[in-house]
Amino acid sequence: RTATRTRSPDFVRRQSTFSTMSFLKIDRVDLVSSAKGALAGILAYLYLNAIEWPGGITAVVTAVLVCLDNYGAMILKSALRVIGAFLGGLGSLLVILYVIPQITSLAPFLVATSVLFGIGAWVQTGSARISYAGLQIGYAASLCLFATHYPSVDLMPFRDRMLGIYAGLGFVVLVYGIFGEIRARVRAVDNCAETLRLMARAAALGFRDIAPSREETPFMGFRYELFRRVSFGYKLLAESEYEDWFSKDRERTAKEREGLAQLLDRIRAIHRVTLSLLWNRLD
Repeated sequence: RTATRTRSPDFVRRQSTFSTMSFLKIDRVDLVSSAKGALAGILAYLYLNAIEWPGGITAVVTAVLVCLDNYGAMILKSALRVIGAFLGGLGSLLVILYVIPQITSLAPFLVATSVLFGIGAWVQTGSARISYAGLQIGYAASLCLFATHYPSVDLMPFRDRMLGIYAGLGFVVLVYGIFGEIRARVRAVDNCAETLRLMARAAALGFRDIAPSREETPFMGFRYELFRRVSFGYKLLAESEYEDWFSKDRERTAKEREGLAQLLDRIRAIHRVTLSLLWNRLD
């Protein structure tokens, strides 16, 4: 339920206009990425049913999770998923082989599983570069150790979960190998262009017969959107690092990334000056 708030009609109108413009607009890049992810998931599901392998359902989950809007983010998330699943699976395998055959009650089993989940939670509290691996450690441990309602030494769930992850990554590589992918640094350049266009419109606020109407572009909406786009540009810059893993010409990609970093720094500097001048003009 939405709580009733006392707001001025002008604030409500500007808030609804900004929400409609920014959050209900369908981005073509996001739509294409979603279609590719759905295709990879469907192919993985058809493959599982064709060979009658219901235990490999993690292939569908993997295909949906790692299909992101750019190549760099996909590489990072795929690598973290594989690493986290490997560590969680390895820990689960050790528990199955050395702990479960020696226990006769639930308490030792809870202690062993708590250690795995604790490691996963500790990794997840790290930076964005590694936190997703901690989540995968917990997922892999839960899928491998809690396939039944009692401690089991059956290794089939462990095999199915691990092979399913690699099968899902294979279908993602197949789909993006055929239909192509969007590079993070390419999308970062497009984002810079959109940021500068939006900054030019924001710079016109306060001028008579030039500034857009409040209903079309409220000032607070401009301010939020500009900060969001600048931060999104640096996020794409960080994700472009992972594209260099499979680059043949590392020197050229390093120069491109350095130039993109300089471009983002200059846009941020222009953004600060523009906002300062804009605030003074409106005051």
